[in-house]
Amino acid sequence: MVVSITDGDTLTVLTPDKEQVKIRLAEIDTPERGLQFGAWAKEQLSGMAFQQEIAVLVVGIDSYDHVVGRVFIKDLDINAELVRIGAAWIYDQYATDPHMYELQNEAANASRGLWSQPQTIHPWVWRKLNQITLPLNCHANQLQLVSRLFCRPALFENVSLFRTRATLSAI
Repeated sequence: MVVSITDGDTLTVLTPDKEQVKIRLAEIDTPERGLQFGAWAKEQLSGMAFQQEIAVLVVGIDSYDHVVGRVFIKDLDINAELVRIGAAWIYDQYATDPHMYELQNEAANASRGLWSQPQTIHPWVWRKLNQITLPLNCHANQLQLVSRLFCRPALFENVSLFRTRATLSAI
């Protein structure tokens, strides 16, 4: 049974042996806590899975020793459903199911969830940028999406940080 939801792509189950196991949903990534749609993605996963009996198709173990897998409640593939409703992106680096791309395109074309905004930063980009230390000479209006990381916009002029609906079809 699911006993807690960490964020939009991580949950904890209680096994029959009363052991808590953290599950990272495979092939997807959701906005980080504090970023636009982060809380909403968590609410979506919670609404589907909290206090539910689930089945997990384990695909591996991540660097934090969390089980990585596809999560199912009866016939519903939770990973795919989060992509379909626009609560998650496909994590291209780990994607293996081509059907997930059809669901993502459907969500983008219908402007669902995170696709309802013209630009939303991918969580893997945000995590990578948050590992960078930049000199801070910022103005508040430059801190719209990723706090201190846009303080030096010139550093990112030629870097594509966002996937918009317009560029999705070109990928």
